[in-house]
Amino acid sequence: MLDGIPKYFGSLCSLETLFFDNNSVVVTFPDFLNNLSGCTSLSLQSLFAETNQLTGSLPDEIQKFTSLLDVSLSENLLKGTISKKLWELPKLQNLDLSGNSLQGFPSSDYMSNLSDIEFIRLSSCNLGPRFPKWIQNLKNLTSLDIANTGISDTIPLEFWDTWPSWLTFLNLSSKNISGKVPDLS
Repeated sequence: MLDGIPKYFGSLCSLETLFFDNNSVVVTFPDFLNNLSGCTSLSLQSLFAETNQLTGSLPDEIQKFTSLLDVSLSENLLKGTISKKLWELPKLQNLDLSGNSLQGFPSSDYMSNLSDIEFIRLSSCNLGPRFPKWIQNLKNLTSLDIANTGISDTIPLEFWDTWPSWLTFLNLSSKNISGKVPDLS
């Protein structure tokens, strides 16, 4: 039942993993990140702040956290846009923003440098109405959840050619997607 991140957490220069789940914190995500700024922003590899009451959007300040591999902010009260700086994190592999009302995903061209992302969950975020073609640029994806995202479009046939055998989880439920599913065997 913690109600915030103390500012001195930003001075924990060896902190690599922070689990801050299921707390009663009511704070904007930019303020949350600000309290982790400092040398912690250089060492933090995994940030798990699920099921809190974090508000606001994903700000440009996320770019300070250059060592982040895992970001999980699911089931918060995040709204608004996602900074393009999130997609510039050089080591990002796993991203879970599900259960929030976020929007503002970049174009396919912008996503072409993201080769390390393996896990992405964006259910309940606003991706639609068009099918997000940038997903096809994530060549190492093993898990994709884009359920309930306002997509009302046809899945391009090329989508099915992107991850031949290593895709282990796919959730396309609760949307108005049409198209043909080819033989995936």
